[in-house]
Amino acid sequence: GFTLAYQPLFRIADKRLVGFEALARWNHPTRGAVSPVVFIPMLTRMGLTPVDIAAIQGFVDRDVPAPLAGR
Repeated sequence: GFTLAYQPLFRIADKRLVGFEALARWNHPTRGAVSPVVFIPMLTRMGLTPVDIAAIQGFVDRDVPAPLAGR
């Protein structure tokens, strides 16, 4: 399944925490957490369409806590 990892974002000028970036990861049974840089091309090769891949974005949008997403 897919999970989210949160990376803090800092403003360089004053080193202040300004938010978080939600990073989707695919939990592979033997590889562990796999980056989208790896799994999205794999999904494309497997025949998934941009609409299918957009569903993953929907997962991210749905599961990011509202305060972190700026909502």
